[in-house]
Amino acid sequence: MSPSAPRRPVLAIDPSTAFVSYSREDWEFVLRLAKDLKTKGAKVWMDKLDIRAGQRWEPEVETALNGCSRMLVIIDDRLAHGMRHAHLVKHLWVEPCTT
Repeated sequence: MSPSAPRRPVLAIDPSTAFVSYSREDWEFVLRLAKDLKTKGAKVWMDKLDIRAGQRWEPEVETALNGCSRMLVIIDDRLAHGMRHAHLVKHLWVEPCTT
């Protein structure tokens, strides 16, 4: 964007929104999931749904990460089996996180 071009307004992210983190290999599944969650009224942010044409990916993701108070991490079996501490991930799925 040139210095004289008008800046697009920054849309505030509702703090109750969940940032969706996923592997690019799973993007089709995660896109369906995020769309279904949004249809049911859940507040989720996913790059494929929430970054508009012309916006730069990295700053938009950073803004969303900073604005969302929750994170939905999608981990498939390939990643979980390769993780050194996969048992901790399973624990997080079952037990609620507290800060």
